[in-house]
Amino acid sequence: MNIKVFKNRNFVKYLVKMFIIILLLNMNIYAKDNNYEREAIFKKAASEYSKKNYEEALNTFQQLENTDKVSFELLFDVGNCYYRLDELGEAIQYWEKAKKLNPSNDDVNFNLKLANVKLQDKVILPKPFFLFKYYHSIRQNINIKHWMNYLGIIFLVTIIIFIIPKFFNNKRRLQRKILKIFFIPKYILILLLIIISVVLFDSINYNNNNKFGIVVVNKIEVKTEPKESGETSFILHEGSKIKILSKFNRNWYKISYFDDKIGWIESNKIGEI
Repeated sequence: MNIKVFKNRNFVKYLVKMFIIILLLNMNIYAKDNNYEREAIFKKAASEYSKKNYEEALNTFQQLENTDKVSFELLFDVGNCYYRLDELGEAIQYWEKAKKLNPSNDDVNFNLKLANVKLQDKVILPKPFFLFKYYHSIRQNINIKHWMNYLGIIFLVTIIIFIIPKFFNNKRRLQRKILKIFFIPKYILILLLIIISVVLFDSINYNNNNKFGIVVVNKIEVKTEPKESGETSFILHEGSKIKILSKFNRNWYKISYFDDKIGWIESNKIGEI
């Protein structure tokens, strides 16, 4: 009787394993089919773009935008389509989105500089202290995933350096030599861990507490209160980048423009980054 029970249990386990294997294989096949489909759509859109059929290319790219897999290349190409269609605000919005995924990419940074030349709203800011400027540049050009990777690698190397001498407990002279070799690198790595941890925390905090958007209409009046009949505080034009401070009734955003100008703007006239 016990033998039969044991065999039955093994048979059930075998069935469960087979079910899991089949499920995983089906998921893998579905993922491959999905990737082939995405690749075909992407190639079609790229072909339309090369033929200067920018509107058709944009419509095709947007089929992929509505899926879960949104890549840097997709956002960058959507921005290019909008730029070719003379929709500067939308172009800047998508390039800014692409930059969030790959901040150090030369192409997207060049395109944003090119677009900024065409902006009507220009503000000349005083030059910041060079250390703040350098820190801001580093934070902008390296995304959070990269900071986490750097932190993980340095943490692993630091742990290895601390562990290695313990393998030579029986060889005191060799252990002392290793400790002497690793003495300075150990503290350099600890310092780097602290610095990268601070920058990572600051970057996460900055991203969580700072939301930005781009004006996507030709011209908009920024109001003193969240209603159309409110007084006009100032005017912004297409492509201007604003900071979103808060929302009101889903129809209005309280925004600031370079921190010194604050007002209310209709939410459907800006594109969130």
